[in-house]
Amino acid sequence: MRTHQPRPARPGETVLITGASSGIGRDAALHLNELGYRTLAGVRTADDGERLTHDAVDADLMQPVILDVTDPDQVARAAATVDDLVGRRGLDAFFSNAGIAAFDGDTSCEGCPVETQERVMAINHFGAVRVTQAVLPMVRRARGRIVVNTALMARIVLPFNAGYAASKCALEGWMDTLRREVRPHGVRVVMIEAAAIASSLAGRQDLDAVPDTGPYAAQHAFLESSFARMAGHDGDPACQPRRFSEKVVEAIQAPHPRTRYVVVGDPARSAPRRTCPRRSRTGCWRPSSGGPRAPADGAARSDQPRRNGSTRSLGRPMMAAPPLTSTGRCSSSGCSASTSTTWAASATSASDRPSFLKLASRRTRSVAGSSSCATSSTSSSRVGRCALSMYRRSCTDTPRSAASDTAYLDVLQLGLWKMTTSAMDRR
Repeated sequence: MRTHQPRPARPGETVLITGASSGIGRDAALHLNELGYRTLAGVRTADDGERLTHDAVDADLMQPVILDVTDPDQVARAAATVDDLVGRRGLDAFFSNAGIAAFDGDTSCEGCPVETQERVMAINHFGAVRVTQAVLPMVRRARGRIVVNTALMARIVLPFNAGYAASKCALEGWMDTLRREVRPHGVRVVMIEAAAIASSLAGRQDLDAVPDTGPYAAQHAFLESSFARMAGHDGDPACQPRRFSEKVVEAIQAPHPRTRYVVVGDPARSAPRRTCPRRSRTGCWRPSSGGPRAPADGAARSDQPRRNGSTRSLGRPMMAAPPLTSTGRCSSSGCSASTSTTWAASATSASDRPSFLKLASRRTRSVAGSSSCATSSTSSSRVGRCALSMYRRSCTDTPRSAASDTAYLDVLQLGLWKMTTSAMDRR
């Protein structure tokens, strides 16, 4: 995969950013300022603007704009200010970034108040729509770019998101419509789907208010473990907002940008790669009749047949398969991998469930690396369904309890979040 090499901004190039007070928006504003863009940074307060100007490499090119995306009057005033600054040249790029999450109460679909979901929708969706409509004539004059911070949650939806996924799905649908309408005018619309990128969004959540009782008692432990996992990688370079800012620059500067970019904070990317090469992943273990298998007695496989009949070293001995008690085919629609597998019965007991989760993670990695489940962007959801179907079969004889619900959600995180987002980032 080619890496985009950013160029210095041309004289007079201007970018407007919403949500630049903190997190991804702030880092993108500083990064664009370093490249020489005149950056109009939408902030909530004058103090936020002063701090941003103080940290900018070129303070003369950093111009804070007071902008609340939910206030029509502020949006109109900000649009008039931007129009006066850019003049007949127009606005070269608009980065729509403002957004919130509301994990500070009941986050389930049944229990989350409609008022909370309306607030999330008002900022994440209608706020972006409002500002885009206001600045679109300026972007059209410059035949510029509209870059939108959506979320991978719009594609891979996790439970207990308090309307966050719905707002991002609505935003992507509206932006897809806009993309087709403005393309004849020379305007490109680019969406960036991000996940697990460190920002101040997580720090503003009050997880103590999330209930741990009732029909969805597992939501508290689910969200707590999710945020704890992200907090543990705050200092990792692969999870920093700069990775997202670099994609924003690519979306603005590339002659032919993609419709969508995926940016996933994966700590494993900052460490030396220890898995087998991408081309040889078809040699990973999977219990199907026609595909490659691990050698008997756990022996290591040292090479793998190529299409032309030669062999290729994998660079690392492969792991033997976990013990199986039965085999079959996956019941999830569209998945051709043989994944209807039940592990040892001891893994279904409550005391051994953590060991089951380790096996589920290993099995999901194996499926994610197989050729049958890694051929398209839909493979991510297939892998998640495979992991869930295996867990259900392993717990058919186990009484339903809060512990089993929590384990179910842990498998969902392992199969549908961590592993599949990593696969999508290689697109």
